[in-house]
Amino acid sequence: MEQALATLRAADERLAAVIEQAPFCDMGTRDQRDPTAQNLFQSLLRTIVYQQLSGKAADTIHGRVAALFPAA
Repeated sequence: MEQALATLRAADERLAAVIEQAPFCDMGTRDQRDPTAQNLFQSLLRTIVYQQLSGKAADTIHGRVAALFPAA
C-alpha cells in the first residue's frame, strides 16, 4: 500500500497533499451497516452491484463475485 501511495504522491502534487491530510482507510475493517459483509471491500462491492441490478440478479452476482474474493 505504501508503494501505491508513494506512486500517487509522485504523480500529482495536489493529490499528494490530499493523501497527507486524509486518514488511512483500512479496507479490511468490517462495515457495521452491512452485516453480510466481512469487510469494507465486500460492502462496497455489494453497494455497487445492488445499485446496478434488480435484487435477485444482484444477489446472485454478488454471491459469485464475493466467493471469488473471500479474504478481500
